[in-house]
Amino acid sequence: MNIVIVGDGKVGSALTEHLSKEGHNVVIIDKDPKVVEEKVNTYDVMGVCGNGASYNVQKEAGVDKARLLIAATSSDELNILCCLVAKKIGAHHTVARVRNPEYAHQLHFFKEELGLSLIVNPEYAAANEIARVLRYPTAINMESFAGGRVDLAEIKITDGNPLGGVCVRDISNRFKAHVLICAVQRGDDVYIPNGDFRLQIGDRVHITSDRNEMVAFMKELHIYKHRTKNVLISGGGFKVERLMVLCKAVFCEIRKALNGKEVVTVKADGKTVDRKEVYNVLAYLGAYVVVVFIGVFLVCLDNVDMPEAISAVLTCFNNVGPAFGRLSPTGNFSVLSGFSKLVLSFLMLAGRLEIYPMLIVFYYKAWKRRN
Repeated sequence: MNIVIVGDGKVGSALTEHLSKEGHNVVIIDKDPKVVEEKVNTYDVMGVCGNGASYNVQKEAGVDKARLLIAATSSDELNILCCLVAKKIGAHHTVARVRNPEYAHQLHFFKEELGLSLIVNPEYAAANEIARVLRYPTAINMESFAGGRVDLAEIKITDGNPLGGVCVRDISNRFKAHVLICAVQRGDDVYIPNGDFRLQIGDRVHITSDRNEMVAFMKELHIYKHRTKNVLISGGGFKVERLMVLCKAVFCEIRKALNGKEVVTVKADGKTVDRKEVYNVLAYLGAYVVVVFIGVFLVCLDNVDMPEAISAVLTCFNNVGPAFGRLSPTGNFSVLSGFSKLVLSFLMLAGRLEIYPMLIVFYYKAWKRRN
C-alpha cells in the first residue's frame, strides 16, 4: 500500500517504523531535511523535504497515487489542511491528528463535508480508555463501538464464577441479561461458540452487549464492582493544586455571599486549608499575572505584535505551545532578537523552576553579604 506520512515527530516516526516493517511503500514529508535524511537512511522509505500542505510537495511525494495520507504534525490546522489538499489531489483516504478539543464537535462535518476519513485525538482516546477501565474494573479488556453504545468486554472465568460449566444457550435466561458470547479463548485455542458450547474455568470470554445490559450481567455474575469514585491523577503538580485551592476559595466566597451566616472553609485532600495558605495562592496568582504582563511589555518593545507577544510569553512561561503568527508551528522563534529570546528564556526557566526562585535572583537582599 502506498502511504504518505506528513510530519516526522514522535507519532510520525513510530508510524514510519511500523508501516515500513510491514512492507508498505512509505513516503514521509517534513520541513527538516536532517530528519528526512535520517529516516531515509534508517528505513526503507522515501522522503520529501517541504511543507506538507503544499500542492507541489504532495505531488512530488506521489499523494495522487497514495492509498492513505496521515497528517501527524504538531499543528491541528496544518493536519486538516494537508488532508484537504491530499483529498483534492486524489488520495483515497486521509487521517488527521487533531488534539484541540474544540474540534471534537465538528468531527461529523470534517468527515461528511470535507471528506476526511478519520480524525484521531490521542489525549481524548486515552481518556476514553481510562474511563472504560474505571467503568468495568473487573474486565481484562474493554472496547466500545457505535459511539459508545455497545461494549465488548473480555473476562476470565475463575473459580467460583457462575459461568463455569454453563452452556451458552442458557446464559440469557439464567442471568436475566441479553448478552452475546462472541469468542472463547481456551488455552491456545479460540472458539466461536454455538448454543451447545459449555464454558469452563480458565476460559477467557469475549462478551458484547449495550452498556446497561453489560452492567446488569456483571452484577448477576457477582463480579461487578461499584464505579470508582476516588481517582488519583499523577502529574498534576503544584500548579494544579494551586488552581484547585483557588477555585474552591472562589466557590466558598460565593456561598458566603449568598448566606452570610454560613461558615465556609476551603478543603483540599480532606483537610482544611488555612486562610494564610489561600492568601499565598492568591499572591502566587498575582505574581504570575505581573510576570506575564512585564514579559509581554518587554517583548512588545522588540516590535513584536501584541498577539504574537502574548502567545510567545504564555507558550514559554507555561511550557506549552504553539504560539501564533510568525511563531506558529510553521515558523520559529529565530525571527526574534536576542533581547526577546533572553526574556523568553527567563520565562521558560521561571515556568519550570517556579516563579519565586527566579524572582529571588533580582531581590537585592539575596545578594547582600551576610556576616
